[in-house]
Amino acid sequence: MRTVRRKRKPFWTPVRIVLASVTGLLTIIIGINAYYWHVQSPFWEEENAAKSAAEQNAGLHDSSSAYKYVWDTTAWIVLGKDADGDAAIAWLPEEGGQPIIRKKEEGIARAELKEQFQQSKPDADLEHMQVGLLEGQPVWELFYSRDQAGVETYYYDFYRYNDGGYIITYNLPKQ
Repeated sequence: MRTVRRKRKPFWTPVRIVLASVTGLLTIIIGINAYYWHVQSPFWEEENAAKSAAEQNAGLHDSSSAYKYVWDTTAWIVLGKDADGDAAIAWLPEEGGQPIIRKKEEGIARAELKEQFQQSKPDADLEHMQVGLLEGQPVWELFYSRDQAGVETYYYDFYRYNDGGYIITYNLPKQ
C-alpha cells in the first residue's frame, strides 16, 4: 500500500514575512537614529557649552538658541534674556576675545534693516540675514543675489548692529 506524504508547510509564511519586514525596518530606523545622534552629539555639546558660557561670562540668562558664526573669526552667537528679562544677544569669540552682550532693542531691528536694504537694492533677492561678528564688532550679515545682465551674482553685505550703517560688501565669484 502506498503511503500518503504530507506536504510540509513552507517556512516563509505571510505572517513571518510581515514580522521579518517590520523587524528589519525597525532595525534600520533605530540604526539611522543612533548614527544621527552619534554624528550630532559633538555639535550639541559645543552648543550647550556656548550657552553655559554665555550665562556665566556674558551675564545672559535663559539662553534660547545659539549658532556658530564663521567669518574672519569664529564666534558663537547666543540669543536669550539678560538679567532684566529683556531679549539680548551675546557674541562669544572662540579665540579668547571678550564676550559682547547687547540688548536687542539697542540694535537696529531686523525688519527695519530689511526694509532699508530693499529700498536701496530693490532688484536684490535676499536669501538670509543673520547677526554675526566682523573684525570683533557685532554686525548684521545679509546674503543676497542680483541678476546682472543675465548672470546671477551673489553678495554679502555687512551693516553695523547698533545703527545699521553700511560697512562692506563682498561678492562671490561667478563660477
